[in-house]
Amino acid sequence: MRVQAISDYGESRTVAVSYDRFSLRVQTCSALFLDDLGIRKPSEAVYQTLFDLLEWRKGKPLIITTNKAISDLAKMYDDRIVDRLTAGTVVKFEGRSRRQNKKP
Repeated sequence: MRVQAISDYGESRTVAVSYDRFSLRVQTCSALFLDDLGIRKPSEAVYQTLFDLLEWRKGKPLIITTNKAISDLAKMYDDRIVDRLTAGTVVKFEGRSRRQNKKP
């Protein structure tokens, strides 16, 4: 699996890691950020990885960004995932998308 890793110093790189190493790192890192959840329909493997990740991070800092409504995520995943996603603090930002305003 390939993941984007960001060091404690802000350095970013994409690396290939085994699932075991990925799971250990996800479970032990001080904070985890997932950007743009729901940009495409998940495969069974992606669904299972997300489910595992949410379980591993219970009670630990986890920040997830998405431009999808909770109802849209429920359609993409299911109630089990949505229950876990909404178990913590959910902050909803409303307003017009700045991306839609950009000219090609």
